[in-house]
Amino acid sequence: MELILKELKDSLTNYFNEYLTDSRDSSLTIEFIDEDKLVVKDYTYNQVMMFSWRNLISRELKEWYKDNKEKLDEGYDLWDGIFSDYLVTQDNPKVDYYESFGFFHKGYAEFILEYDTLHLFMGTDFFKIGNVECDIGMPSDMFVLINMQMVDDEHFYHESWDSIFTVKLTNVTKANFKKYLDQALFLIGQCNPPYFKDDYPYLRNYADKVYEEDSDTEMINFDFVEAEYLEAINFYNSGGRKGEVLYFYKVIEYFFIINRKQEILDLISNFNDIDKVIKGLTNIYKDDEESCLGYVLSNNDIKEKAQTIIDEAYTENLITENSIKQFAKQIYLYRNSVVHGKLDKRFPLRTEDILDNREDIWFNIIKRLAYICIEVFCYNDTLKNHRKDL
Repeated sequence: MELILKELKDSLTNYFNEYLTDSRDSSLTIEFIDEDKLVVKDYTYNQVMMFSWRNLISRELKEWYKDNKEKLDEGYDLWDGIFSDYLVTQDNPKVDYYESFGFFHKGYAEFILEYDTLHLFMGTDFFKIGNVECDIGMPSDMFVLINMQMVDDEHFYHESWDSIFTVKLTNVTKANFKKYLDQALFLIGQCNPPYFKDDYPYLRNYADKVYEEDSDTEMINFDFVEAEYLEAINFYNSGGRKGEVLYFYKVIEYFFIINRKQEILDLISNFNDIDKVIKGLTNIYKDDEESCLGYVLSNNDIKEKAQTIIDEAYTENLITENSIKQFAKQIYLYRNSVVHGKLDKRFPLRTEDILDNREDIWFNIIKRLAYICIEVFCYNDTLKNHRKDL
């Protein structure tokens, strides 16, 4: 067994030094190895993790060695596969682990940082917040080791580690590390001012796809009519460029009055009764925003398209009843939670958990509704004639 353990240690040490972080010397050392477990330390950040052979290879060690000893000399693919299938919390339950994102363990937190400016220029890579140290740079070797499943993604390669930044916090606690991450992101932007317009540091979870899934339709006709209401298209483009939901909401809002054009035309045709015209126009213009939103969703050309989204919202428990009225109410409440930045008993103050990278469902709902409005009002519902189902 002693010989087997020596061969395993040599193979792993070679893997750490020559392959795991091929652009720099590894800071990982094997602190202990026996027939039950492996203990690895990242001495740069003083992080120690235990890996049981039972969870690493799911077999008795001697049997596994017999089948794989020929692969140990050039064991890069072998160890890649083993660590990519391993979940660190199996043997280290005190680690707060967020797959393909980051972890907290014994006073140390490390998470993937996305900030395009850093790929061009980094002015400051270290600062302190009180007693907490903040380090910005390539992922630590321990981070790479416990996130090897990222290499399995078809859009991520082993060399991709060198293009990733992480933010590392030392001297934090489980209770406060998220608060310090919030402060660190703000200060990273101050210490390294953005080079690109609208660039801003944020934490990114690589488990969340940033590339679009294949569409279920394709364009087949490329001769489009000229659009009406170009301001609405400008709002939609601004929302797409800046990623701000209020621009998509402004698209819908833009059509609050236009949507009631026929009512206005009917009133004006009654021009002989000027008092009735004034009263009717006044009623249209004084309708509250939530009601106007409901009128847009009830438009005959929009209603059927919107119903699919309403059904999804009901299935996701975003609304308590499957109705346009309830749907409009929740959209309006969401809009207000984004707009209002002070505590207000009428509207909930909307803040986000810094580690919550889940898709904002309401954002996508409002974006889809904005697209439907453009399709109906700006293009007179002709865009569907340019597509076919795949």
